[in-house]
Amino acid sequence: MSILRYTASLDNTITNAFEENLTTRGTGSNMGLADTLEVFSIYAQANSASVELSRFLIQFPTSQISTDRTAGTLPASGSVTWKLKLYNAPHYNPVPRSFDLQVSAVSASWQEGTGLDMEGYTDLTDDGIGSNWIARTGTDVGPATATWTFTDKPNEATTIKLTDYEGTEVIFEVDNNNDGASGENVAMDPATNNATGMATILFSSVNASALKITATNPSSGVVLLTQDKAGSAGNKTITLSNYDNWNSNTTATFPTTFAGGVDYTAWSSIGGDYNPTVVKTQSFDTGLEDLEIDVSDIVEKWLLGSNPWPNYGFGVRLTDTYEGYFSSSTGENTATEIHNTSGAQDSYYTKKFFGRGTEFFFKRPVLEAQFNDTKKDDRSSFILSSSVLPAADNLNKLYLYNYVRGRLRDVAGSDTAAVSVQLFQSSGSVPEGSAKTFKASGSDTGVTTLNATRESTGIYYVNIHAESSVVSTTYPNLVDVWTHSSAQFFTGSAFTPKAHSPYQAKSDKTYVMTMTNLRTEYRNDQTARLRVYAREKNWSPNIYTTANSTPENLTITSGSYRLLRIADELEVLPYGTGSVKYSELSYDVSGNYFDLDMSILEAGYQYGFKFSIYDDFTQTYVEQPYLFKFRVIK
Repeated sequence: MSILRYTASLDNTITNAFEENLTTRGTGSNMGLADTLEVFSIYAQANSASVELSRFLIQFPTSQISTDRTAGTLPASGSVTWKLKLYNAPHYNPVPRSFDLQVSAVSASWQEGTGLDMEGYTDLTDDGIGSNWIARTGTDVGPATATWTFTDKPNEATTIKLTDYEGTEVIFEVDNNNDGASGENVAMDPATNNATGMATILFSSVNASALKITATNPSSGVVLLTQDKAGSAGNKTITLSNYDNWNSNTTATFPTTFAGGVDYTAWSSIGGDYNPTVVKTQSFDTGLEDLEIDVSDIVEKWLLGSNPWPNYGFGVRLTDTYEGYFSSSTGENTATEIHNTSGAQDSYYTKKFFGRGTEFFFKRPVLEAQFNDTKKDDRSSFILSSSVLPAADNLNKLYLYNYVRGRLRDVAGSDTAAVSVQLFQSSGSVPEGSAKTFKASGSDTGVTTLNATRESTGIYYVNIHAESSVVSTTYPNLVDVWTHSSAQFFTGSAFTPKAHSPYQAKSDKTYVMTMTNLRTEYRNDQTARLRVYAREKNWSPNIYTTANSTPENLTITSGSYRLLRIADELEVLPYGTGSVKYSELSYDVSGNYFDLDMSILEAGYQYGFKFSIYDDFTQTYVEQPYLFKFRVIK
C-alpha cells in the first residue's frame, strides 16, 4: 500500500471583494459551507485604484496521520512525498491564464463557519462562528447588554459615528427636535436637560458584526460615548433608553440592549496569517489545471515529535506578482486592502477548486502520501555474481516476514533484536552441509553469517552477492536460515540461483497476465493484497515434459498498475512511474503482488486494474492489453 489519502476537515474562502453596490466590501463574509474554493484578483473595478482579492484556507487532520505513522502504516519522515491535490471546478465565469498560485502554512487557528454565498457575500459571521478577511475566529456572545457613559449632553450639533470592523464609517447627526431636517438621520429626543426619553438608531449600510460607536460634540471635542465590538450584522436596531440628567459635564449611565452581539479574534494581518518560512508555488497555463504540489516540508514540520509547527492548515492564494497592485500612503495594509507595490495592474478572475463539501467523491481536496514500499524478494530470481554485470545488479535481496497469528511482530518483541542469516546448499528443500560463503553489499570479504536490517515491524532483509561456487550439480539449490540469539528459528523456501546469460538481440516478449486472487467485490474499509500472475505468451513445453510441467510464474522486476472507474473511465490512480514509484509491483517467491487501501475508492462503483511492464531495451513502460474488474461496496 503505497498511497494514503486524507480528506480535508476544514476549508473556507475569505475575500475583501466589493458587494454588488461596489461600495461595501465583503470582508465580513464567510463561505465555510460552500462546495467550491476560490482565488482571484480584480483590479480597478470600483475605481481606478481598487483591488479585490480572494484567498482560501484548508486544513487536514494530522492526528490521523500521526496514528498511521505510529502504527507503521505510514513510513517515517524522509520516506514519504506529501502532495496537496485540489481539483479544478468548472464554472461560467471567465478563467485567468498564465498565473502562479502559492501555498503556505497558516500560522494561526481559524474557524470554518457556515456561510454559502460566494456571489453577494451576504453570509456574514453573524452567528459568531467562522473566519473571514478580518477575523480568524468568532465567539457568540449575544444577546448582549452593555453600559454606555455620556460625559456631556448631546445637542443639535452632536454626531454619532458607527465604524464596523472593515473600516466603513457612517455618520449620524443628532436630531434633538425631531424635525427631520436635511442630513439629520437619527432622532434623539428630548432636547432639554433633566428629561427622560428614547433614542433609536437604525443602521443597514454597515457590516455591524463588531461596531465601534462614538458620539462626539464638535464644539467641545468631548467624546460622549464609546463602545467596541457590539451589535450584529444586518438591519439591526440599537435602542438607548432610560437616559436622564444629561447636564453638561455630568456623567450618567444607562443600559443598552442589542439584537445580538458578536466578538471575534482578528488576524494579525488582514487576509490571513501565514508562515513565510516555506512557500510552495505552481504555475497555471490555461487556468483549468488541477493543483498538485509537493508540500512535504510543511507536513513533516507538523508531524515533528518535538517542537512541531501547529497544524492550522494551508493558505492558497495568487503570488504577490499576480495579486493586485495597491500602494498605501502609509506603506502598510489598510483596514481592508493589502499594500502590494509589486502586484499586477490587471485582473485574474476567477480560479475555482472543488471544496470538501463537493458531491463528487474523487474531486474532494486530498493530502496524498506517496511512498515506495515495494518489497523485492529475489529468492525466485537469484542471480550469481558475474563480472559483466554492474555491482548493483549482482546484489540479491532476501526477506524475512515474522508473522505471529497473522500479524507482523518484531523478533523477541524488540525493534533492536539482532537477526542474522546463513545460506546452505540443498538438493531439495532441506539445508545440507555447512553454511556457504557469500558477500555483503559493498564488501569484498566473504562471510558465512550476515546481520539483517529491520525494515519495519517484523520485516527484515539482507542484500548479498554470491559466486557460482555456492551451488553445484549435486546441490543446485540454496536455503536461507535465520537466527536469533544463536537459535535457528526459520528456514526459508529453497531457491535455485541462475547464472547471467546476455541476450544477443532485443527480445520482443509478450505476456499473459491474470490476477489470481482478485474478488468480485471488496468493502471500502479493507486493505487487500492482490496477486499478479504473468508468463510469456505462447509458452509451450515439449511433449516429454508436458505431463508434469506447469507454466513458470514469471517475476516482473519492474512493473506498475493504474486504476480506472469503469463507468466513465476516470483515472482514479495513475501509473506511479516517476520519481516516487508508489504503484510499483512487489514480488516474492510466489510472484508479483501489491496492496491497495480500498477506502480511497467510492463505494457502489466498478473499477478496473491496468498493468504496464518496463522494457529495458526501449526504456519505456509498455501497457498490457488486460483489464481486471472488481466492485467496491460499503
